[in-house]
Amino acid sequence: FTADPIDIVTRFFVAEKDGRVRLVWDCRVSNRRFSPSPPISMPSGTTWGALELEPGEDLFAAQSDVKDFFYSLGINSDLGRHFCLPPVRTSSLSKWGISGVQQGGKSWPFLRLVPMGWSWAFWIAQRVHAYQAWTS
Repeated sequence: FTADPIDIVTRFFVAEKDGRVRLVWDCRVSNRRFSPSPPISMPSGTTWGALELEPGEDLFAAQSDVKDFFYSLGINSDLGRHFCLPPVRTSSLSKWGISGVQQGGKSWPFLRLVPMGWSWAFWIAQRVHAYQAWTS
């Protein structure tokens, strides 16, 4: 929780092919505060179609998908203040047994994970995933 939020984010859900829903954070306001992320090196369908092998050569490919990967990547409280949820009365927090918040007003919960919807989220996730692949 913080008494000094930078931006407020809201949530929405996107339907998956299998009928489940994916939680996405609307970070459009927060994204305006950040420079664009660096380009991401990801092959496209065109890239795969342009591959050529010499006779007798083998092509090996691998794919991985880590369930809820974005939500396993933490962020610190300074960055988290860019991704605050609507405020809660501090008196309510005390009733719920949450300590460490200033009393007599409002406090904003903030995300402690990389929010899917942040302009840097995919770049960070891709870098962490690539690092894990190279070091394992």
